[in-house]
Amino acid sequence: RGGGAVRGHAFASPEKVKEMMSSLKQGVSRFNDTVVVKMALYLPNPQTRNVLLTPIKANITDAYSRLHSYLLSEFQPDEYVACGVWTPEELTAALNIEPSTNKGAPQHNSGQNGHHAAVPVSGHTEMERESSRPLELSG
Repeated sequence: RGGGAVRGHAFASPEKVKEMMSSLKQGVSRFNDTVVVKMALYLPNPQTRNVLLTPIKANITDAYSRLHSYLLSEFQPDEYVACGVWTPEELTAALNIEPSTNKGAPQHNSGQNGHHAAVPVSGHTEMERESSRPLELSG
């Protein structure tokens, strides 16, 4: 344990692994706070979102499980802990957390007949994002 051939490369140093774990944790947080929230805008049914997100989460967890096995075999226990490595179960739990805020939550704006809904229009440039306004749809 703790001395494999790959370990000698700069990308496998404890410092780089710690950076990678930090990036992973930030990425999971962004995924939960951005992707899942935006999906809720257009797919209000949690079951529909789950059908779409389950294979994505499974692929992430599968790839991470392989990385985790490598880290267990290459690093000493104290290095492993110092790098802030998540177990696959911790990653799975983090991916299954719903966003903690209501920012971007769907808002419904009923018109005279109750069939109008406000749907946000998102732009890709800063100017478009600043000027985006709800678009009235009638149904």
